[in-house]
Amino acid sequence: MLIEHITNHHSFPVIHYFHASDPEMAVIPAIVRLDETCHLLLGAETSGSHERQLALHMLRETLDQYVKMVESGFMSTMRPSSSAPTPDLAPLARQGITINLAKAMKSGSRRREIMTALLERDGWSWKNVYR
Repeated sequence: MLIEHITNHHSFPVIHYFHASDPEMAVIPAIVRLDETCHLLLGAETSGSHERQLALHMLRETLDQYVKMVESGFMSTMRPSSSAPTPDLAPLARQGITINLAKAMKSGSRRREIMTALLERDGWSWKNVYR
């Protein structure tokens, strides 16, 4: 679905001007949620299986393509009016997943800035991501 969305953006740039009013059906909060989840899981203390790590890295590469496409296009001049919140790791800790927050956030500041700008531009906030 994400690759199809990226392809549609290249073919039909006007797609950025349409969005669902229901946060459960909206593409941008879903992409940001997926990116945030992937980013945090890549910072997990438990290495997990090789297949799981490979799947996360493949997902990250696809998300990287999306971020590059968005950043090189209409987002190149946009700056968010707010900053991304620090993730609440308590729900993950309750499930036995330990995240090294420093590792997870190390390379993500510009990316989270782009995600924040995407959310704001589409009328959403991080509250729609962390629901």
